[in-house]
Order: sequence, then structure tokens, then C-alpha cells
Amino acid sequence: MSMTERRFGVAVFVSMLLLLAFTGFTGYRAAAFARCQAHYNDVNNERTRILTDVGASERDAQRARDDALDATLLDPSLLKPPDERTPAEQQRVRDLFLAYVRAADALRAERAKADAARAANPVPPPPSQICS
Repeated sequence: MSMTERRFGVAVFVSMLLLLAFTGFTGYRAAAFARCQAHYNDVNNERTRILTDVGASERDAQRARDDALDATLLDPSLLKPPDERTPAEQQRVRDLFLAYVRAADALRAERAKADAARAANPVPPPPSQICS
């Protein structure tokens, strides 16, 4: 074997070792990025679940408030002047209005909970900023 062949063989061997090291390092970095991405997805999924739950409660409270308002404003007793209403009709108007006030208070409470949940669970920074 000539000296040139030996140098070529050594150069190929060293190149292969460098390629193997680079491949190992690249694999390690890819696995670390995948773990970071998985953690990001878990955090973002939990945030989405929390905000979905409070959003649903907020929408339910909004619907209940809207229904109470409709029931109050569309009640036939409300079309009569107050002095022409029977005591039962007067009581019905009061009850409907109190139901509306309770529903409006419940909506305010749900909105406050939803706002607090949104503040406590902000959008996380993108993986490009935290998984480097």
C-alpha cells in the first residue's frame, strides 16, 4: 500500500468519524427540540382546555341572562300600565325582573372568572423562541 493510498484511507476514516459525530449531535439536538415542542404542546393544550371550560361557562351565563331579559321584556303583563296590572301580574313582573338581575349578576361573576383565567393562562411564546 502506497503512502498516498494510506493518507486517502486515513482521510476517509477521519471523515467518517466526523460524519458520525455530526450525525449523533444532530440527532441529540433533534430529540431535544422534539421534547421541547412536546412540552409546549402540553402547556398550550392545558391552556386551551381551561379557557374552553371558562368560555363555555361564560356563554351559558350569557344565554341565561339573555333568556331572562327576553322573558322579562316579552311578558304580556309588562305591556299593561302598572296601575292596570293585577297583584299577580305585578308580582310576576317583579319575579321576572329579579330573575334577570340574578342572571346578570351570575354573568358578571362568570366574566370575572373568565378574565382571571385568561390573565393566568396567557398565550405562551412560540416554540421558535423557547426551543432553541
